[in-house]
Amino acid sequence: MLRHKRIIVAGSGRLAAALLGSPALLHHRYVELYARNPIRAHALMQQYHCLPYREDNDQEAVVLLCVNDQSLEETAARFRHVAKVMVHFSGTSALPDNGNNDSAVLWPVHSFSDSEAPVWNNIPWITEFRGSEALHFADDFLGALGCRSNTLNLEQRRELHLAAVVMNNFANHLATLAFDWCKSQQLPVEALHHLSEQTFSRLRFVSPEVAQTGPARRGDELTIEHHLHMLEGKVDLQEIYRIFSKQIRERYL
Repeated sequence: MLRHKRIIVAGSGRLAAALLGSPALLHHRYVELYARNPIRAHALMQQYHCLPYREDNDQEAVVLLCVNDQSLEETAARFRHVAKVMVHFSGTSALPDNGNNDSAVLWPVHSFSDSEAPVWNNIPWITEFRGSEALHFADDFLGALGCRSNTLNLEQRRELHLAAVVMNNFANHLATLAFDWCKSQQLPVEALHHLSEQTFSRLRFVSPEVAQTGPARRGDELTIEHHLHMLEGKVDLQEIYRIFSKQIRERYL
């Protein structure tokens, strides 16, 4: 249970929606929402029964900045007069500037989606704090979610964020290219679903080096050349295939 009475959520995107529906905030009595998009704000307030942000209320609050990195400073400035603790959720930005008051970073290593409810106790969080009040809030917040966390400094967090981009965003783009290929060849994309789940679920138990398979790992040059020939009309995918195959061969053979 959060010991801080007033919570202000700034933002109306996927992260804000997920937090408003989370075990930490859903039943908190004093959650206010600030959002530039009035239609989205109204929908979220209706769905999660939170209150509209009151600019004339000068009661101290914990402010949760659920906005993109480019908007963090501007949004933070709006709430410094009431922010006892200011929190953002970015993997790449420094602790929010909250004057002489406390601040924290709570970065969920997770990709939020409108179509998939988060399983909160499965999500790892990366944290950084300034001040005891920020530490207390983070402990309460993550405790309510049942989440585990690691504390990293800014440079470490940025390095981990880079790894997360490669792991998640780049892998998802490869899946997009694979699905596009199947559609262009009138092949059933659902045939890849099991393989995609297997590819990442096994990394919980073995290293990616041990899990690596495929023609490049085996040194199957005939299959590689055949695939490259098939991709003659798909220059971007052909280039990716060639680069990845080269790197895999150099690493393992």
